[in-house]
Amino acid sequence: MTKLIIVSHTNDFHSAAVALAMRDRGHCVDVIHGADFPQQQAMTHRVSPSGSRLVISRPNRPNVTLDDADVFWNRRQITHMLPEGVHEHDHRFVDRECRYFATGTWLGAARNAFWINPDNACAGARRKPYQLVTASELGVPIPDTLMSNDPNEIRSFCGSYPSVVYKPFLPAGWATRDGGYAALFTVTVRPEDLPDDATLSKCPGIFQERVEKAYELRVTAMGRSLFAVKLHSQQLDWGRTDWRRAQGLGLVKEHVEVSDDVRAICEALMDRLNLVFGCFDFIVTPDGQAVFLEVNEMGQWLWIEQAIPELTLLDAFCDFCESRDPRFVYNTKVNPIRLQPYEDAVRLFLEAEAAAHRSPGAWHVAAES
Repeated sequence: MTKLIIVSHTNDFHSAAVALAMRDRGHCVDVIHGADFPQQQAMTHRVSPSGSRLVISRPNRPNVTLDDADVFWNRRQITHMLPEGVHEHDHRFVDRECRYFATGTWLGAARNAFWINPDNACAGARRKPYQLVTASELGVPIPDTLMSNDPNEIRSFCGSYPSVVYKPFLPAGWATRDGGYAALFTVTVRPEDLPDDATLSKCPGIFQERVEKAYELRVTAMGRSLFAVKLHSQQLDWGRTDWRRAQGLGLVKEHVEVSDDVRAICEALMDRLNLVFGCFDFIVTPDGQAVFLEVNEMGQWLWIEQAIPELTLLDAFCDFCESRDPRFVYNTKVNPIRLQPYEDAVRLFLEAEAAAHRSPGAWHVAAES
């Protein structure tokens, strides 16, 4: 039996599906909600000459010890949420103390477990400047990229290419007054689209030459198992610059085999970034060259099985957890676990979690710290 710890938050479809499937396989699974700390969750980390012990206490639920975990899935780590009732003058102090305790504790937790992904690797890999520098050092094809808040540099870069795109460093969005949500996608930027210098200098951004696309490629890596999906983003106006905008508008997705050059890129970056899991995004140019855009060290992947049911990624991920092997290779089965039968159970699971735990809201909003 495997003891799996999942660190996540409410409304996370992936952690719910994996928790249910792994329990059905006979494993012990605990989902830890970082947003519950410190208001609905106590963490006690005892360190002595004889060793370290970390216990998480939650009302009306058994305590969880992390020291004996076999697998630690670092799915959506939220360190804490500021508790109610703290004096406004103490907000900064309490926020800082909670953050430093939680981040330091997670680094020391479950040190003998198989981490998906290691905490220190996550911290580096989720930063796009570090990814791009690493890719460049490895000789991986990337777009020419400028990351800056210098108006002169930005205007010069945007004027040096026929077309340039802008993207943020993290997914971002804003709640709208009518209760909706406005997401920020990759957009094409012309020199005349740029705001004034004072505005440009207030916030850095990522500017890249626009690379001509034949299609795009999403590769999900679990150890040494790579699952590739061809995204026909250029067939839809909404998807030409950012395929995510066309997700619900008929974006065609097609399972393809991973080419040798893409496999070499993914494996080299996984090794250099110390990742065991990642979701890679590539542009494939009209002449067939794969151009690396980014790797999301904890990206979404079950949407692929929802679109292409023969790609049994839920079964593969459960096997990956059971293997505890950074060089895991998935062997297809006659009767794998499939996502579709779990859909209703996942919905009920998430409803129960939403009622029992604090919600951090949209984890990827611009205000995320």
